[in-house]
Amino acid sequence: MTESPSGEPGGLLRSGAWPDDVRRAGEERVLFVATVIDGGVEAVLEVLIRGLEERGVRCGVYAPQGSPGRVGTLCALGGWIGSPAPVAARLARGEFTVVHATSACPTWPGLGSLLRWASLFAGTVVTAHVSTPTDVTEVRFDEYTAVSAEAAAALITRTATSPQVIANAPDVAVCTPGPGRAGPRPQLLWVGRAVDTDWPSKGIHGLLYLVAAGVLADFEVVIIDIEDNAETLGLDDWLAGRVDYRPGLRSKAALVQCYRDVAAGGGALISTSRFEGHPMVMLEAMASGCPVIVPDSPGFGMVTDGVTGLKYRRREAFSDIPRCLRELGDTRIRERIVAGALASVAGDGHPDRMVEAYLRVYRSLPPRSFGHRARGVLELARGLVWHRRSGGDLGFWTQPRGSSKRPIKLPERTRCVGQLLPTARRAR
Repeated sequence: MTESPSGEPGGLLRSGAWPDDVRRAGEERVLFVATVIDGGVEAVLEVLIRGLEERGVRCGVYAPQGSPGRVGTLCALGGWIGSPAPVAARLARGEFTVVHATSACPTWPGLGSLLRWASLFAGTVVTAHVSTPTDVTEVRFDEYTAVSAEAAAALITRTATSPQVIANAPDVAVCTPGPGRAGPRPQLLWVGRAVDTDWPSKGIHGLLYLVAAGVLADFEVVIIDIEDNAETLGLDDWLAGRVDYRPGLRSKAALVQCYRDVAAGGGALISTSRFEGHPMVMLEAMASGCPVIVPDSPGFGMVTDGVTGLKYRRREAFSDIPRCLRELGDTRIRERIVAGALASVAGDGHPDRMVEAYLRVYRSLPPRSFGHRARGVLELARGLVWHRRSGGDLGFWTQPRGSSKRPIKLPERTRCVGQLLPTARRAR
C-alpha cells in the first residue's frame, strides 16, 4: 500500500496531482478501477489513458492490490493502491465525472461497495474483458461495454440492452514491424500468465504435451511467463532443457523485440487459452508483424482464419497445431497473413477508434449535479445514524427513506463523514 506526502494510506502515487482547477466545468475526469493492474488490463489501460490524456481528458487509476504498473505515470490525476478511502473522499467532492471499472470489480471484496458509492457522484461504466459468464448485477451501472461480441454475450446485467462492443487496440507507437534476429530454428512463442486461479483454462498443458511428445522438435518453444512457475509446469523436471522459459519479462519494448525475432525466424505466436475477451498479446504481436496461431474458440474473433492469422480446432486436443505450423512454412501464406493483420490493426483495430468510442460513451453519461451529490451525502449521514443505532459492522447498507432502489454498501474503510472530509482537505 502506498502513502501520499500527507501520510494518508492508499495515497496518491504522484505529488501535485490535484490542482485547484480540478473541477472545471465541461471537462471529463475519468477514474479507472481494476482488481489488479497487470497483463492485458494494464496493456489496454495504457493505450486508452494515453489517448484520453492527449484529448484533454484527465485520468486517475485505483486498484486494491499490486502496483500501478506503466499506467501510473500516464495519469494526470495520479493513482492509488490499497485503501479506497482517499478515492471515496474525492468522489464525494465531485472530482471525477466518470468511473470506469472492469467486470471483475463488482464481486471483488470492497470494490462493489466503492462502485455503489461512486454511482452517487459520477457516471459509471463497466467493461467485460472475458468471454466466460460474468455477473455484474451487484452494481447498477449507467453503461455496459465489452471488448468483443463473445464478452458482451457472457456479461450478466440487470438490463435487457446488449452491451456496446468496443474492441481493444494495441499500442501502435511501440508495436510496429522491425528488424529481428533469427535463430537456428523457428520459434513458437507463448506469452501470458501460465498459472492462475483458473490456470487449466490457459491450456498451456496442451502445448507442453506436444513438446514432450516430440511433435515440435523442429521448433524452439519459448514461454514468457509473468511469474516464475517453472516447478509447477514441470520445466525443472520432465521438460528440463526442452523449453526456453523466460519468467518475469514485462517490458513492452522487450516483448515487441521478441515478436520481431519470432517473425524473422519464420515462427509464430501461439495462444492455447480456452476463453478470452480480446487478448492484447495477440493484437500486439499482429501489430509487430508476427503471425499468430489461436484456437477456434470464444474471444478470438479479431483473428480471421487464413487472413489475419491461423486457427486450430481445440476439439482435436491440440493435434491441429502442427498443421498450422506447416501452413506458415509457405512463404505466400505467411506474407498474406502478416499483411492482413497489419491492415486490420491500421483499420478497425487502430487505437484512435477505441479511444474515441469510449470518449463518446463517457460524454453520453447522465451528469451528477451538486444536488445529486448532496443527496448522496445525506444518504450517508442517514446510514451512519442507522449504523450507530443498530450496532452493525462497518460494511453496512444505507438507503434513502422510502426508496425502492437497491441499497448501497459503503466502502469498508469509509467509517464516517468525519473521515471523508478531513481526508479531502488533507489531499488538496
